[in-house]
Amino acid sequence: MHDRNGIEQPLIPYVCASEFTCTTLGNPDDGRIVAYEPTTETPVVYDSLGLNELLRVSLAEPLVDA
Repeated sequence: MHDRNGIEQPLIPYVCASEFTCTTLGNPDDGRIVAYEPTTETPVVYDSLGLNELLRVSLAEPLVDA
């Protein structure tokens, strides 16, 4: 998606599972972006600009309790 200035916007969705549990982002040393989607309890790896999803990890067990 491009904004009106022609700049591509990241594709990383911001969602909340509760008032205090929303998408969180991490930035490993290699420059990629790791997002944790709380509604699906899924870690997702994006490129360094957040424009391309590189990997989606399905967990065998949830990370947090309901």
